[in-house]
Amino acid sequence: MRIALIIQDDFGEAILDAFPAGDTPPVGMLCLGTDTHASSEAARKRGVPVHSLADLAAPEAEVALRGFDADLAVMSFIDAEAPRHLFDIPRKGTIQAHLSLLPRYRGPSPVQWPIARGEIGTGVTVIRPGDAPYEGPVILQRTCAIGPDDTAGELKRTVLIPLAAEALAAAAAMVLRGEHLEIEQDEDAATYEGAFGDAEAEIRWTEHGGAIHELIRAANPDPGAWTRLDGQRLRILDACFHPVHRRADVRGVPGEVVAVDDDAFSVSAPGGEIEVRRVIPEGGAPVDAAGYAQSVGLTAGQRLGV
Repeated sequence: MRIALIIQDDFGEAILDAFPAGDTPPVGMLCLGTDTHASSEAARKRGVPVHSLADLAAPEAEVALRGFDADLAVMSFIDAEAPRHLFDIPRKGTIQAHLSLLPRYRGPSPVQWPIARGEIGTGVTVIRPGDAPYEGPVILQRTCAIGPDDTAGELKRTVLIPLAAEALAAAAAMVLRGEHLEIEQDEDAATYEGAFGDAEAEIRWTEHGGAIHELIRAANPDPGAWTRLDGQRLRILDACFHPVHRRADVRGVPGEVVAVDDDAFSVSAPGGEIEVRRVIPEGGAPVDAAGYAQSVGLTAGQRLGV
């Protein structure tokens, strides 16, 4: 059987590994993005023809996909819309991965939102692309846990992408054998979340410390949860939340720096303290929090968020 791949960014290598050369080698890849990113390079090393495109709506996408003469197209999670007729070109159509358990967390940021909402589990869904993004019938799902310290970047890279690649390979085999089912999504259970951007990543120090920690994890690495110190934007990449158990243990007011230590600084928040370990100063590069604190003369009693 002939399988074509439609890939965005860093998804490609995992999917290529899921379709080894000795089994069902891909006949070609449409790569959304630059011609030099990891997916393109991994495909070329395996001898898979690559067509790099800026937009799946471009005429070259249809020409390339028809040229692959594929039985099935396998598409990674893609946060860009594509013309519906493109999915019908392969003889058995197209299947696509979404990095959430649909119908929950439809939208372009399905990894970030479950973490930001305090979920302890998520997963991946293989669907048929429909007329509207994320809304096609479900073929296969896989679940996974969200660890208490998982960041969006770690969860996507180490868990969700490999899980999606495995699910796509399994679903492709089922579709090619004609053994799959397609189940319509439950619209009553559906949720849609927009892009997780800078507006969503702002830290509000009056929110519970546990929620702030979840926001920091969800925004790592992009866009980076942010606050202000002396009018300058400061992004917090890595942090821990330490809950307090007695009123006598509460230090400071929300947003107040309550300690500056050798490897971190701590900020008061409702319910506990946020121990900040890695930051990005405005206009700068990631740096350990202690080094940053020393460079700006940060001391206990200063306020973040102002």
